Formats: sequence, structure tokens, C-alpha cells
Amino acid sequence: MKIKPTMAVLALTVLLCGCSDRTAGGSSTAQSVSSAQTASQGAEQSSSEKSGAPTVIAPNFQSTSETSETSAPVTSEGMSASSGGNMEVTEEYALSEDLYVDGILTIKDGGTVVVGNGKTLYVSGAVEMSDNGKLIIEDGGKLVMDADSAEINGGSVTVNTDFDSLSCEMGTVNSRIIPPERKVTDGVTTVGGIVIANKAIKLPPEFGSHLSLDEVEPEVNAALDEMNSMSEHQYINVSGYRSYYDQQAIFQNYCDIYGYDEADTFSSQAGHSEHQTGLTMDLDAFEESYADTPEGQWLAENCWRFGFIIRYPKGKDDITGYTYEPWHVRYLGKSTAKLVYDSGLTLEEFLNVEGGKTVID
Repeated sequence: MKIKPTMAVLALTVLLCGCSDRTAGGSSTAQSVSSAQTASQGAEQSSSEKSGAPTVIAPNFQSTSETSETSAPVTSEGMSASSGGNMEVTEEYALSEDLYVDGILTIKDGGTVVVGNGKTLYVSGAVEMSDNGKLIIEDGGKLVMDADSAEINGGSVTVNTDFDSLSCEMGTVNSRIIPPERKVTDGVTTVGGIVIANKAIKLPPEFGSHLSLDEVEPEVNAALDEMNSMSEHQYINVSGYRSYYDQQAIFQNYCDIYGYDEADTFSSQAGHSEHQTGLTMDLDAFEESYADTPEGQWLAENCWRFGFIIRYPKGKDDITGYTYEPWHVRYLGKSTAKLVYDSGLTLEEFLNVEGGKTVID
């Protein structure tokens, strides 16, 4: 566990044998202590200081080591630190500085860690939460999963900021994610900065009008290029952006051929198509059997690595409102795509928005 010091707590030092303090530039200090101290105790330099063991200056922490007679409590405000480098939260604790977790941070029932504006929680170890433990990322706060082995388990992670403030392409977040409240600006609905277009939520006619038919936003093209460079398959965008009026004509054509009820299972009414976002592509084919091809299998297993999700998964028709489309990918960015993929949820479930049946305009 690594904790950046503040001037207000320079008098408080806690023995954490497996931890070190990072400066803003990311370097570690070479100081050490052998027991918890306060400024009033004025303890002399210990032998462990000479050995190069790290110092941790911890606000509002107390030692929980049962084996160290010299590790006296410093303060008790909901968080404690053990001599093994692990920490435990039992009440609400708001970070006063960036926090580096390279041991185990345990958040007990009733415990909450709040990452506020301008603060960052770096996790290269593990955050283990009881069922009612909470991690809250406030607007302006950041969460960085800092290693492939990093984990956040149990409890809940509440995101009160844009998902772009989370960097979770490494490690795994197994906790329930509570998304921010939706916002509607000029008729465009977003949740955590993610634009929503589905059966129940509509885009205004002018949205995406800077794009031409089948174009996609530059970041989507870049992600497709990266994916093609890492795969033995070459995925082709066969359908990208469609304007409101393109979709209007397409949906009417399907209604004329198949009737409204059937057309509504696989096509969108104008304003309700993800293609209008410029963040969606149909790749290669329009057959469900595409899922059984090597290309389709690799796409399903790996597209999240490049920022995509399979938007309409199999067996989720009642939630998304659409039949299975193994060729239809939506770009979310690498961090958010991994969170959605690891959750096993549809985008509607992940963002807690309605989908399903079409809302008649």
C-alpha cells in the first residue's frame, strides 16, 4: 500500500513492511521506520531506517499488528494499517491525497473509500470489499488499475464521473458497478459520457451529421486498424454511420418486406439506431452463423481489447430489443469495453438504462 504524504500528517508514521511512499513523479523513498511514532514521542532513528526499508506516512491510520509491541495506535478514523502492508476501512474515508494500493485494501461492511476531485486511487494489488463495502469515484476523481494482476472484488464501485476517468484496461473489476445518473443535453442522452441510442432512447435528427454514410469517428477507425494489426483476420467495416434519414428509409423498406413486427426485431426506427452515433460498425457479414466462423469467434473473444463490445449478445433480445448480431460492434474505449466485457452484462444493464421494446415516437 502506498500513500502520498501531506504536510498535515508528517508527524504520523506507521510501520508497513511491504509498502513505500511515492512522490508525484512516481519514485519511492528510501527512508524507514521500525515502529509507529508520533512527533511528540520523538523516537530515535531505528536500525530499520539504516537498512533502507520504506517509510509510509499515513493520515488517519492505526497499526493493527498484533505481534509488534511498539506499534501503538496513531488515530482511529475508520482506517487501519497492518505491519504486513495491508489496510482496512471500517467507516467512510475520503482520500486527502493519491492512494497507491500494492498490498490489500479491505473495505468492511459500513466502510467506504471516497476518491474525490483531483485524487487518484492506483491499484496494483487488490481491493477486497465485504458485501456492503463501497468505493466511490466522485466527479474529478480517478481510478487506475495499475497492473494485470490488480483486482477489485465484492461490494460496489459507484462512478459519479465520466467513465473516461477510469483506467481499467489492466486488471479486473469484479465488483458491481453503479453508473452515474444519465444526462440529457440538446436531446442527446449520455451516461458517464457514453452516448445512448436504443429502442427506448432517441438521438435528435442532426446528431452525427458531420459524418458521411458509413464513415465512423476517427478513434473508431484507429481502433479497427489496431485490431486488424493484432489479428490474423482482417475485419472490414461494411456499415458505419447512417443518418437519421438514412435509417428512416432503411426501416421503412424492411417494414414493406417483412412487416413492422418482424422488422422491429432487427432494425431500428430513425433516431434509435446506434449507427447514427458514428461509434458503431457492422463487420464482414450479416449472418448469425458468423459467430461460428474463426473471424466471429476471435472477434467475440478479443474485440474488448481494442475498445469494442458485441453490442447485441445472444439471448439478450428482451433487454437490448434486438436479435443476436455477432457482427455488430460498438466502440466504448479500452477501459470501458473491458469493464462491460468482464461484467457479462449488456450495455443497457451496465449503464442501468431501459431498452427492450421500441418506444413509439
